Amino acid sequence: MKLRKSAQIILATLAITSVNSATAGIINNGNFDEGFTDWNIATQNGGTTTVSGNTAYLTASSWIGQEVSWNENEAINFDWSFWAGDYLPFNDFASFKLFDVSGSLINETILSSVEMVGDYGQTGWQNFTHNFSQSGSGWFNVGVFNHGDTILDSELGLDNFAIVTEVPEPASLALLAIGIGGLAAARKKTKSQAITI
Repeated sequence: MKLRKSAQIILATLAITSVNSATAGIINNGNFDEGFTDWNIATQNGGTTTVSGNTAYLTASSWIGQEVSWNENEAINFDWSFWAGDYLPFNDFASFKLFDVSGSLINETILSSVEMVGDYGQTGWQNFTHNFSQSGSGWFNVGVFNHGDTILDSELGLDNFAIVTEVPEPASLALLAIGIGGLAAARKKTKSQAITI
């Protein structure tokens, strides 16, 4: 009887603690409160990087990035807006790239382009999220690039970079519920045995 009770308590404890409890990854100065402090910056062909009202703006061929660590079930999240300052066939674009520590590309996403928004079009503010399926570390960069000319520049606005914990999936919630239920059952059984003894 004691063995069964101990097993219930151990299983319940394991179920509760198996929900991700690792320290969350951090993006430093993700709201640009301190300008580009903690950010790596690169520009080409007259590209510019500025901060105005805690929002970063990149033009021409420029990009920013940081080294970052993440846990399974976390995500990198940020807000962005693309303004096409060019026309087709000059397909300027904005992209997000994520690399692991060895330099291997994990993710490359075209956020927007002249082709996607039309000549001189814009996206308005959007949100981007990349979910991590396993823990790791590496670096990311986000930028805007001229394509085919350097006469007219497109612009990318960026804000609110963060590593966030994903909403638990149903299986994790079920595991948590089983753990809590197991603890409640073990406690109830202990109380009922105490009364009958």
